[in-house]
Amino acid sequence: MLQTQEQLSSTIQDKTQLEEDCKVLRDKAERLGTSLKRQYEREVESLRNMLKTFDLEFAIGKRVWCIVYGVWCMLIVWCVM
Repeated sequence: MLQTQEQLSSTIQDKTQLEEDCKVLRDKAERLGTSLKRQYEREVESLRNMLKTFDLEFAIGKRVWCIVYGVWCMLIVWCVM
């Protein structure tokens, strides 16, 4: 009977320890998830900014090319006349 009570007591202590360990692991997993989510959001924002910069540079380059091409065509027409 004494051995059964000791086993029961040991089992209860083990269960309590396991519950505490689970709580600690759950908290760590939650912090890690939050950290990864923030990192993901920063990466997405960085990519969006890069895309905006690329679009702006492309638009400016396209306009400059059109102006250069237009001036070139006007010079050819002027030289032919």
